[in-house]
Amino acid sequence: MKLLQSNSFAKKSGFTLIELLTTIAIIGVLIGILLPATQAVRASVRRTACSNNLRQVMLSMLDYEVVNNHFPTADNGKGGSLFVELLPHLDQKVLYQRSISDLEPGETYEDRLADISRFPLEILFCPASDAEIRTTNVDGQGEFTTHYYGITGPIGTAVSSDGNSQYSFAALTPEPPGGSVGLDGMFAPDANGQFSFERGSKDALDGAACTLTFGEISRFSLNSAGAPVSRGGWSFGAVFQTTSAREDDEVLDQIYSAKSIEFPLNSAKGKTNNVSFASSHTGGSQFAFADGSVRFISDRLSLDILKTLASTNGSEQPEQLDQ
Repeated sequence: MKLLQSNSFAKKSGFTLIELLTTIAIIGVLIGILLPATQAVRASVRRTACSNNLRQVMLSMLDYEVVNNHFPTADNGKGGSLFVELLPHLDQKVLYQRSISDLEPGETYEDRLADISRFPLEILFCPASDAEIRTTNVDGQGEFTTHYYGITGPIGTAVSSDGNSQYSFAALTPEPPGGSVGLDGMFAPDANGQFSFERGSKDALDGAACTLTFGEISRFSLNSAGAPVSRGGWSFGAVFQTTSAREDDEVLDQIYSAKSIEFPLNSAKGKTNNVSFASSHTGGSQFAFADGSVRFISDRLSLDILKTLASTNGSEQPEQLDQ
């Protein structure tokens, strides 16, 4: 007997076009909500990692001070940076031995510095930075740079936050070709432009917790003249220019391992020596104090407060960073 087929429609499975479009719209909204949150978490993680890197650099400084009774200078007297002196305290003893070993025939100390700066020190990089910013743009200075710089001091004048004190900060005269250099900070040269002062946390006359020692420059804007700021190899300290036939008659030109503070954070001003501290983090940069603490400083902070904190004898307090 032949069965009769029902004329009613069978129930179909699957999505209708409207349901599919609705689902896609919901997924799009969820992605729009979650993506910024994910990016914010990643940015926070990178900022924390950057802070930890700078803290390790500062701890190596304090370790160096325990052994030598002072911090390293921005230039070791031969053209090497403070990071060369910190290598044993950054768990890089092999690289340090390479830096102090006898030169090969025909090799100069500058060649040696360029050689060791071809080794990337990951602890000197902000994780939020682009790969391009991790390399040098100065010929003959190896391959890798640093994102953390010692502070030679503030430049110009500042008024204390209570309005009762007017500061006038010393700077190297005449101004070097590489930009102005402050003389009131932890890594400043002397009045002749030589790095002869061996300062330490004890030289922070207003307290180690109130004196900036390192700052972050992991985003290099164009300088005041619209040219790229020089990024030297992490192993290079300072460069001097000979002004006469006498080889010992030299004046300071550029400092690669330390910078002065003259301009607001994240501003495209200055030259190599006094370029603005800036980062890829939103709203500011990381800074380390002479006591080993690290703080994220907002680019909305008063330049007056930033300058006095960069001096070894200003009167500002770290609490004012939160204002």
